Amino acid sequence: LHKHRRNWSGADPGTVAEMENLAGAICLVLGQKREAEAWFRAALDKDPRMESARRNLEGLLHGTGKNPVIEDPGKKE
Repeated sequence: LHKHRRNWSGADPGTVAEMENLAGAICLVLGQKREAEAWFRAALDKDPRMESARRNLEGLLHGTGKNPVIEDPGKKE
C-alpha cells in the first residue's frame, strides 16, 4: 500500500484521507494493527472531521488502554 501512496499525491486531501482510511481498514483485516493505526491517524491528519476514520481508530484502540487523542474540531463542548 505504501508504494501506491505516491500516486495519491496529486489528489485533493479529502480523497487522500479516504484512501488512507481504506488502507487502514485493509491492514486491520490483515491483522496489521500498528500499520492500521498509522493509516487511520494519517487520514485524520488530513481530514479531522472524517467520522469513519475516527470510529475505525477508536475501535482499534478500544480496550488497549491507549488513548486515541482525537478531537473533532466540529464538536462543541
